[in-house]
Amino acid sequence: ALAILGMYPADETPSPEVIRTIRQTLHGSRRPGAHWLLTWAEKGNNPAALVEDFARFIDEEQASLKRPAFPANTDTLAALLRFQVAWLERLDQREQAIGAMRRLLALEEGEIDDLRKLFHWLIDQKAWSLVDELVARFDGQIRRVPVLLYLLAETQAEQGKTALAEKTAEQALSLRQAKNRSQLNERRALAMELWQRGRPDWAKREFRYVLDNGAKGDIVTILT
Repeated sequence: ALAILGMYPADETPSPEVIRTIRQTLHGSRRPGAHWLLTWAEKGNNPAALVEDFARFIDEEQASLKRPAFPANTDTLAALLRFQVAWLERLDQREQAIGAMRRLLALEEGEIDDLRKLFHWLIDQKAWSLVDELVARFDGQIRRVPVLLYLLAETQAEQGKTALAEKTAEQALSLRQAKNRSQLNERRALAMELWQRGRPDWAKREFRYVLDNGAKGDIVTILT
């Protein structure tokens, strides 16, 4: 259900075939995911009603996490909150969207990959105040991981804090001195990500580091 909901932006209406398939396939189902899809199919043209119903679904999912019989997996709740934020943004309800984002932030436990994904999402949302909250809460983890520091630098650059962004990017570059092949390949992958995110100056420094420290003729160096 969440995969289907995530396929469509809030401003994109699913085709009549998709709606018909959902109704025919899930009619009468009592599963939560079926309710989400049926509600989306029925009320996609009424965003205010859809948001109201999903607020209830979110509360129900959050309550389920407190039941001993249920595994405490917050991924589903996080996905529902992201869906809700998109529709609140469509309704231009920025304050309510920020509130939903803050609930999403409260679920974070500090895993590197999760922090990375949350940084990407908050940058897309331009939710700078929540980025500040994220950094305040997980400053120790962020300061130890180059990719997270670069994402922090990106948020600073997006806010026009150019000097601070450059300082943070320099910290990311000097944070981990990679010497072996695996570590150098990680930095090469990081450079490619920086390039793809529109940060060529930072990417070039990472590429240069790999070239300067990699063995001549090694595949990592050659690909760089």
